[in-house]
Amino acid sequence: MSWTRVLNGYQTFKDRAVGAVLPGAPPGPPRFPVTIWEVRDGSSPAICTHLSENFHPTFLKGSARIRIILAPVDHVLEQYSHGILGLCDALSIPPDFLTERLQNVCHSFGTQTDEQGFAAWFHYLCKMIRRDINHDWQKYGFFLRKDCEGNVALVCFGASPAVKNRLQNFINAGAWTAVEHEPLVLFDLVLDGLYTEVDTTVWDLLDDISRLERTVLVAADAKVSNSKVGAINFSELHDWAKNLIHLGEVVESCLLTVKEAISYLEDRGEGNSAVSSQLRERLRYRRSLFNSTKLRLDSLSKRVNNTINLAFNLVTQQDSRLMVRDSTSMAIISFVTVIFLPTAGVAAVIGSQLFVTERSEENGALTVTPSPLFTILWWIAVPLTLLTTGFALYCRLSAVPRRSKAQSEKFEDAKGARQGWTSSSSTFDMYPSRTLVNMEDASVEDKRQPV
Repeated sequence: MSWTRVLNGYQTFKDRAVGAVLPGAPPGPPRFPVTIWEVRDGSSPAICTHLSENFHPTFLKGSARIRIILAPVDHVLEQYSHGILGLCDALSIPPDFLTERLQNVCHSFGTQTDEQGFAAWFHYLCKMIRRDINHDWQKYGFFLRKDCEGNVALVCFGASPAVKNRLQNFINAGAWTAVEHEPLVLFDLVLDGLYTEVDTTVWDLLDDISRLERTVLVAADAKVSNSKVGAINFSELHDWAKNLIHLGEVVESCLLTVKEAISYLEDRGEGNSAVSSQLRERLRYRRSLFNSTKLRLDSLSKRVNNTINLAFNLVTQQDSRLMVRDSTSMAIISFVTVIFLPTAGVAAVIGSQLFVTERSEENGALTVTPSPLFTILWWIAVPLTLLTTGFALYCRLSAVPRRSKAQSEKFEDAKGARQGWTSSSSTFDMYPSRTLVNMEDASVEDKRQPV
């Protein structure tokens, strides 16, 4: 419980919900539909089901050994706020539960013992992967209360179909005595449904990832033309890699929830009954199942990364082939130019005004004599050629010392850094305890700094 008295712990949630409307919601009075399963007392326990389009606290009046409430997701919306706050008041849900929703907490496991009895809760966030449909995030919240009279109530804010089916099977089976001894059995049922949902999603991803792998492998075949490389959808590869990261976060959060539940049962120190021992065994088994799904996710992530690397290598090879083909074309053009360059040079000189052609009137012979511009051409062209060549050689030779100096400075910097690291390592080896103490003091000072 909170160490400070909370006068109105739900006010922040209520204020945030003002004006918040669900997109596409029809106009009208606020509605908060609920489904309530109850196991009532009596000589023969009866199961009662209540369906209502709008929750009212009077629905929870009366004694019930077990009560399971299926409610919408506890979104911060004005149309849901009255129902959510009504449930919170009726079951004395701690304000921390709503604070986690305001902070969009994706993993939590809390327990609290107060004057109303025992309470436990956790939140769950999962990305639903659907083929050819925009993926969306599913936010669920689960709260468990066992009052001083031994009555157990479970509220599922936005339970998935798998969780609903698991709870429905439990209700139909009539194994209610275990919940009366250990209410956390209901959380084990919820985690079982969540595991089924996550594991099914991961298996569904396998087909799409295999299809992408085949596309890239076909493009990698040497007998296939380079046009197959254009069929690789890099955006889809990136999306699947991102989806695997999100699903990995979901599995990690479920593992943390199971771990916290096991730690709570072990720290409580009073679970010597058969039900408590069986619950710990089931939670450990549940942890192994989530670890199995996590291993499959890690394998799929590596396969996607390998596929992405292969696709990029194929694109690089294709670009290299294009560069080789372009260089071959340039070589052909250069060869043709070299062949015709002497002819073009001679034609340019002869066709200019550097030579004068005269026909003799006596015998009609042609006489070719250089004009005065021929001598001026060489007086200008030779010095200009020498000047241009000398300037190019000067620039090239002056760049060599600068490059050598930059490389030597970089080498000296790297050598100095290596020597500094060696000296610090030797100091750590000489005075390990003092160095560790200094590091711990520094970390403590960093933590004391205000954020």
